[in-house]
Amino acid sequence: MDAPAHPADQQSTAELAQDAQNGNVINRIVVIALGTIGAGLLVRNRARIRFDGLISTILLLFLCWSALSLFWTDDPSLTGRRLISLACLILFAAGCVARMNADTLTIFIAGIPVMNLIPGVIAEVEYGRFEPFGSHRFAGTAPHANVQAATLAVAGILLCWLVLRAKGSRRLRFAAVLLLLSAFLVMTGSRTSILALLAALAFSAILIVARDHRRLLPVLIAAVFLILGLGGLFKLAISGSGADPLSQAIERKGDENSASTLNGRLDLWRECLNFAARRPLVGYGYGAFWSAKRIEAISGDQTWPIQQSHSAYIEELLALGVTGLTLYVALLFGCLWMCVARFFRHQNAYGAWAAVLVFIAIHNVTESINVAPLYTNLAFNLVVLYLALISSNERSANQAHLLLQAT
Repeated sequence: MDAPAHPADQQSTAELAQDAQNGNVINRIVVIALGTIGAGLLVRNRARIRFDGLISTILLLFLCWSALSLFWTDDPSLTGRRLISLACLILFAAGCVARMNADTLTIFIAGIPVMNLIPGVIAEVEYGRFEPFGSHRFAGTAPHANVQAATLAVAGILLCWLVLRAKGSRRLRFAAVLLLLSAFLVMTGSRTSILALLAALAFSAILIVARDHRRLLPVLIAAVFLILGLGGLFKLAISGSGADPLSQAIERKGDENSASTLNGRLDLWRECLNFAARRPLVGYGYGAFWSAKRIEAISGDQTWPIQQSHSAYIEELLALGVTGLTLYVALLFGCLWMCVARFFRHQNAYGAWAAVLVFIAIHNVTESINVAPLYTNLAFNLVVLYLALISSNERSANQAHLLLQAT
């Protein structure tokens, strides 16, 4: 929640390079404090830990590969600092998982962005840029409006599920919070996050219908294909007219205030993939690729300040090579598969988590936010570690125990 001295979209290449090389003292203190809190929670609640074979194995392999990259990184100091940060954040997430059940953890994940709107609005007012109906994109304390959008989108997915599952006054409270959060999400102007959010909600609808209303599933599938078909026809009609806004958005670069632009990502991806081709198997080391020198060099080539690849998949490829990328993808989709399977066993919290993982999988294509030490990465870590460390039968066992006590 430490807002920058001024909004990140105004930072120069030199400032981005300096931040990457030197880090931030306040951030280091906070990360170490979180790791300490997580370690304490983990020790106090260690009795709940039950390792799951598949997810635990993939997670352990990914973490070990990240740690081993210290031996081949081209910037040992930077990789070492990033690995310490990763260890602290993993400890914090593991401690939270050991302390909370699935329902409490869902509310915890959704509650963080909602509470953070308060200092976010204060920060925007201090910048003199809080414009609910203006052209400025709301970023709050996040380093960029796109980061804020992803944060709010994840919380929005969870709140939609909470509204669906809650009853009475709790449902009304969740619905009111969802409306407030949606307004701020629109203010961020992030088309990527909004589209990924809609896709995750569509996936949620399919999940619910497939489990609870199977007779409606063919109708829902037909509606999805109809919408896709109409969208395709619309795209062809626009392309034929010579004014295709999608193609223009992909190729356009540099306008940070436009929600329809991908800011020259194609050129950036080509340059990053050229770097990745030089070290395809092992990458440049965890957190080491975006050193001060490379930020300056790539920003100069792209003609706009840049310190990330704007694709989580490319980011993992640059850091850990094909091996690390494969493990990351296996972890993401392995967790998605497990969440869906547990949801079909009538464990409702996992349906919300599956929708969040779908959002992350789609959002990863054009943003690397989800593998950076930010909120969406924390949400991902919490879901993964819960699946890896907590038995799926715990909730039903607790309910049986309470029923036995009551009788």
